[in-house]
Amino acid sequence: MPAAYDLACSHGITVYDALFLAATVRCETCLVTGDGRLHERRRR
Repeated sequence: MPAAYDLACSHGITVYDALFLAATVRCETCLVTGDGRLHERRRR
């Protein structure tokens, strides 16, 4: 959970979205999403 909160704050996304992002980082996999905003924020 702390990793998701840090990602949310640094990327300007919700903690809910950051949980998915943190899971992809932890599992060393790619994020597949139809959420264009999340995808763009992920690239920053």
